[in-house]
Amino acid sequence: MTLTPNQTYYVRVRFYDVYFEPSDWSDTVEFTTYSLVEDLNSNGIPDVNEVDDTVDLNLDGIPDNFQPEIIKCIQMEDDSAYIGVEKISASINEIKLMGVIDPETISDTVNRPADLLFGLLSYTLSINQPGATAIVKIYFSEEIFTSDIFFKYDTINGWHDYSEHTTINYDDQSVTIELKDGGYGDSDGLANGVIVDPVGIATGESAGTSDSSFIGCFIATAAFGSKFEKHVQRLRRFRDLYLMPHRIGRVFVHAYYRYSPPAADFIADHNTLRALVRWSLMPLIGLSWMLLHFGTAPTGLLFVLMSTTLWMGKRKYKAWRVKPAKVSENLDNRTRGGKALIIGGSQAFRK
Repeated sequence: MTLTPNQTYYVRVRFYDVYFEPSDWSDTVEFTTYSLVEDLNSNGIPDVNEVDDTVDLNLDGIPDNFQPEIIKCIQMEDDSAYIGVEKISASINEIKLMGVIDPETISDTVNRPADLLFGLLSYTLSINQPGATAIVKIYFSEEIFTSDIFFKYDTINGWHDYSEHTTINYDDQSVTIELKDGGYGDSDGLANGVIVDPVGIATGESAGTSDSSFIGCFIATAAFGSKFEKHVQRLRRFRDLYLMPHRIGRVFVHAYYRYSPPAADFIADHNTLRALVRWSLMPLIGLSWMLLHFGTAPTGLLFVLMSTTLWMGKRKYKAWRVKPAKVSENLDNRTRGGKALIIGGSQAFRK
């Protein structure tokens, strides 16, 4: 079950032995819960994750924080990305709580993806009928792909693929999720009118390993300031989809993660160097974007066409530079010849 922060509860317990014989009920115990995060306006979102009036993830023309009865949004603590949860089905009374969990704080690593691109989003829904089915739409400020896999975590089932109940929408920035109170998608496992749903996105390749040593791109993160920044996200996807599946790519990635942290620490402390690294990474980021959107063959063909165009342009430029030089040389020769005739004619006239 899920406990509400700043609430007093009264509990009795009993135990069952190996023969399923119950013990007597214990005495009643009283305790009060409290929250480790600050939420001064009591809107269910930690104050450090509040969004401002410019965020409109569902693109309805109204700032998302003006309509909490429809959608609630949070931002990463470094302001690099936004996530919103919108009510779709009428069975949902309220989006009560939202937060982002660092997957590294969960000790259970069995089947955990190596890299959850936006961390682990946790939200709580209030349902109007216990056991009912609920549908929500989750928006992301950065692009998601059809190859992404949606993972959930709960203490009963651990880390598991939840793609069966998710649909990536055509806008490539939102996903529709179906949940059932007390059933699939509800981590508290009780049909109690409350659904708790921790969910995260992993690339297809990172979902196949729980090796957490490949979580971020150290140098890119140091240059752009966050592992959730859109350019860094693109490089992380490039690593997972185009380097990790191949042996030579894995060798490169292992070497990078072994030797790059000291360089990343040095870069992070120097703003000028960070700017230089950002510019130097742009060609690789552009290549990553093309590979992710067009695939290997179209990107390769595009590079061939670009290389051919540059080569032909270089040849034409060289020809253009040589031609004026030859014309100038011919004009000089003609001028010299003309002068000789004139001089000759003049001399002949004088005689």
